[in-house]
Amino acid sequence: MFTFFLKHKIFSALLICGVAYFFVNPPHKFGFITGSLVVYNRIPLTHFDLFIDFDGSMKPMTNMAGADEQKDWMSSILETPREDVMLLVVGTGFGRSSFHLSDSLVIMLEVKGIHTVQVPSPEAAKQYNAAVDHNTKVAILLSMRH
Repeated sequence: MFTFFLKHKIFSALLICGVAYFFVNPPHKFGFITGSLVVYNRIPLTHFDLFIDFDGSMKPMTNMAGADEQKDWMSSILETPREDVMLLVVGTGFGRSSFHLSDSLVIMLEVKGIHTVQVPSPEAAKQYNAAVDHNTKVAILLSMRH
């Protein structure tokens, strides 16, 4: 069997890369993260913003700062039943220009019992993964275009 892999080096390399991809990108978490590519739940995503709800459902967004998009994810967040610890992580972007929630919106979320953290997108993905590991009810707004 080992000789099969020696004879078929390209197939072997592809197989190793495929297996490594699944180990580096765990299910229901962020894996590989760079300025133009983010892997969530083993699915590569690029060129649009992303909202992951408290229940883990993924919703791509064309413009996170748009009024319609904000209304959609805000209604989804506010309809979620409250638990002890609820966290909204906001990824502000990868570059110099960034997206931030307004102070009034953050205050409204805090009043509803949802703690909000706004950090650069790579750090936001790491915080999301850590919250999932600790069984914290977490949602994330990830800006990939700002």
